[in-house]
Amino acid sequence: MIIKSAAWNYEAFYESKHPEYVAIRNLVAEHLQDDFILVGRGRHFEHFRFGKTVFYNFWSGSKFRNLLAFSMNFWLPLLLRPFVIVGMGGINVIAHALIFPWVL
Repeated sequence: MIIKSAAWNYEAFYESKHPEYVAIRNLVAEHLQDDFILVGRGRHFEHFRFGKTVFYNFWSGSKFRNLLAFSMNFWLPLLLRPFVIVGMGGINVIAHALIFPWVL
């Protein structure tokens, strides 16, 4: 599970030259046999699948939606119990690094 503060979309993930996207794309490409869950924040809720990779975008943009997105980023790993969690940017990194090793 890779949690990122920006929204996922097909074009950004598969065509962006940004080093962050390139690194994630390479990681997914090297482990095609594994499932990946990519979680981001967008303007509206989105859920789509490409191969074995599942993409989620949670609402953000207002205080309530940001709180809801943070809450979903917190509860989704507890529900899905991924093997590895990578938090990229923001408070998510702190929450995942401090809380989830004890819970999972």
